Amino acid sequence: MDIKELFNRYAVLQDTIESIKAELPQLATAEKEAEAVKKQIQEFAKANGEASGSGYEVKLSTRETWDTKKLPGFAVAHPELNELKSETVVATVKRMK
Repeated sequence: MDIKELFNRYAVLQDTIESIKAELPQLATAEKEAEAVKKQIQEFAKANGEASGSGYEVKLSTRETWDTKKLPGFAVAHPELNELKSETVVATVKRMK
């Protein structure tokens, strides 16, 4: 498929999804409620440890994060840090306004 065909297919699929949501308004409500309950489960697990039930489970892991807003300034004084830097291209698809 060329890019125009891909965009067209994506647009058709997005329209189909929106049509289904319009026909089933309770779907959007259920999705919002499920997301809220999921957040409660996650908070419980963070406070109390891994949990499971009804065929679902929460696994905990730790991710390290860095204050990347400060690193470029620090790298000016320590250029060796630039060897640790990589750039990734991110492509975001969204409806045009």
